[in-house]
Amino acid sequence: GETMNTLEIDAPETPPEMIQELEDRTNRVIWEDHPVRVLYLEEDEAERAGLRKKVERDGPVRVIEVEGVDRCACGGTHVAHSSQVGLVAIVGSEKVRGGTRLLFLCGERAVKWRRERVGWLDRTARRLTTGMDLVHDTVGRLQEENRERKKRMENMARELVRANAVRWSEAAESIGAHTAVLRVLDRDEALAASEAIHAIVDGRKLVAALVV
Repeated sequence: GETMNTLEIDAPETPPEMIQELEDRTNRVIWEDHPVRVLYLEEDEAERAGLRKKVERDGPVRVIEVEGVDRCACGGTHVAHSSQVGLVAIVGSEKVRGGTRLLFLCGERAVKWRRERVGWLDRTARRLTTGMDLVHDTVGRLQEENRERKKRMENMARELVRANAVRWSEAAESIGAHTAVLRVLDRDEALAASEAIHAIVDGRKLVAALVV
């Protein structure tokens, strides 16, 4: 692809450790610098060659052999040695037809992708004033603190609207056949919008309209 390469594998589940092992093993083969050869084999020769997938066709079969690693029928362009690929980075996966489609980058694209993400991680660590290896734990701690803070703010908002509800009801306006409370909630009060509705009406013959 122009930006991304894909490969479908017969595995319905691909946990992170499996993806990591696939990437590690692939790069190990690349760095071992195996020769890559193009072979033209007759059908019976191709069967004896131990291809990963059986090929049925008349005439010679074009086979790519990564010495000591793999043989596969393929009509595409290939490197002369595995080391020329440089690097493979698996950058994502998605379920497809009961299997998994892997998204990966090679060579300079893979290097740029990793460099870009290391840069993001470094900038994030600097903003959090922590080390890159501590970003995950730091973000988790901040999320938990934010959840606790939000709970406290929501509780305070409920108390606030309950305290103000009587005053808002006393300021109700007559609009046609209805008595209406018109109130624009501020940011804190908005955290308890539903409680504000109930607190204002609370058995009274009122229509409550709140604009957040």
